[in-house]
Amino acid sequence: MIVPDHVQGQPCPAGECSLVNTGFYTTSLAPHLPMTAADLRQLAAVAESQPGGDDFYERLFQIDADQVTKCSGWESFFVATLAAHVIWDLRPTGVINERQGEWLIHFCGTNPSPACLALLVEVATQAHRVPIWFGAAVKARLARAVA
Repeated sequence: MIVPDHVQGQPCPAGECSLVNTGFYTTSLAPHLPMTAADLRQLAAVAESQPGGDDFYERLFQIDADQVTKCSGWESFFVATLAAHVIWDLRPTGVINERQGEWLIHFCGTNPSPACLALLVEVATQAHRVPIWFGAAVKARLARAVA
């Protein structure tokens, strides 16, 4: 998994380290608590130890949808972690099957966040094969986002 440089043990930017981790990857972040680079480091450690189940990755979608201030590394962490999971961790590697495509589209929703849009584009461009309908679904979400 690729983790942004400022998340890999580097000091977090000023003003981004106000939250002492409260286990937010298992419960929702409170709207008044910002996500910090320290939180991303803990999430990266959790992601590394995952046995491959979708629960953790579904939780990332929930965190992305939470109305909470996220540190600058969130989007790159989110995209890299989820893209690596669906493209390379699941078998056969490089292939997004129907179920995986539906899973991604379901959790990104019809009005996806910028991080979800970036994830969909990353998967569409990096996977060796995707379901025939996947590209059209990604294009429709991108069109809605810029309209």
